[in-house]
Amino acid sequence: MYARGFYDLDGHGWQVMWMDPSVMSAQGAAS
Repeated sequence: MYARGFYDLDGHGWQVMWMDPSVMSAQGAAS
């Protein structure tokens, strides 16, 4: 999982997140 946060020039806060679906399905099968 990767996450990144930043503020644009207008002062708005942004949070961007990405998760690899293949890793999530592999972890779900293991539990």
